[in-house]
Amino acid sequence: MSRHLVALTLGVVALRAETLTAQASAGGAFAIKKCDDPKAPFGDMRRTIGDVSFSIDRTGKPDTATIKVTHALGMSVAGFKSAAARQLVGCRFDVEKAALTASITVKAHVTLEPISVTVGPAERDPSPEPALPLEPFDIPKDSMPLRWADARIDEQPRQLQCKPPPRPSIRVQGSGATQAAAQQAASADMATQFEAWNSTHSGTLFAELLIKTDGRPGNQVRVIEVSNPPAATGLAEMLGGCDYAPARYRGVKVAAMLQTRMTIQNIVVR
Repeated sequence: MSRHLVALTLGVVALRAETLTAQASAGGAFAIKKCDDPKAPFGDMRRTIGDVSFSIDRTGKPDTATIKVTHALGMSVAGFKSAAARQLVGCRFDVEKAALTASITVKAHVTLEPISVTVGPAERDPSPEPALPLEPFDIPKDSMPLRWADARIDEQPRQLQCKPPPRPSIRVQGSGATQAAAQQAASADMATQFEAWNSTHSGTLFAELLIKTDGRPGNQVRVIEVSNPPAATGLAEMLGGCDYAPARYRGVKVAAMLQTRMTIQNIVVR
């Protein structure tokens, strides 16, 4: 597909989103009342735009089991549906003025950014467009884990949070003929201890590690580059203690490699 055709298609889908937003402002659609953070975190996604249809009940709660993808540009249909469903389950639409007595079918524009999903207002959809077919999971098990940045992956593994970096345990000693001399000696002792700690702990590690389907890292970390070799082991242990979002291929969690960085800053005595 040429860049001009992609740009034109993106423009058409974006125009569709603007139309739905305008209809929401005019009272022809249901605005988002709230969208909580998803319980199943997103990986690192390519920007994707599309439309989904689904049912909402009389309280404005989406039924994610009814989600159908009618347009998607940027990733697989199955991957888009998975990300949209994980966001929609925590969303509620404002249906108070409509006084619904039963569930209805609606459609909404959905935008996937690298680590977030935005759902637009929902419009009544009495005649839904045909759903796009979902692609099958067709990767053999013996090809796992998938390599880093494998183009087939819809959501690359992503680092979520890590434990605080270690801090030195310093006991300062200083003596002198005067209080000023003692303070100067104590400051020098502190600086020496911090310098020794920095030499074995601080630095930046660029490494590759396996992220399993449960979001836990594998036991081995392959060092690609490290600014301070004596700190490599500690930095690798820090990476191994982080939480991660697993990779997803066509909506299914898969084991995949991740290349990422870990940094522990120098501690400076002032």
